[in-house]
Amino acid sequence: MSVRTDIENLKKQKESLEDFISKLNDAMEDAVTSINDKTDDLELNDDDEQILTEVSLLSEAVEVDMMHLLRDLEELVQGMDDMDKKFKLSK
Repeated sequence: MSVRTDIENLKKQKESLEDFISKLNDAMEDAVTSINDKTDDLELNDDDEQILTEVSLLSEAVEVDMMHLLRDLEELVQGMDDMDKKFKLSK
């Protein structure tokens, strides 16, 4: 396989990962919203409130981590692309 093929494959994988992350974020937001909607009318004790807060914070943390992962992958793809172009120019 050539470097160009590897770069193109990484770009495709990045797009697939972006789609997965988008769906995961939507699902997590839906889950948190659903939990909040179902518990609005309930009288929750402090432990239950703490669990709901932690679930919400965890959901946000996962989203941030996924965005960082995407950014890192984009930088990797861009760096490989730049190196491939420089290599071709130096030939």
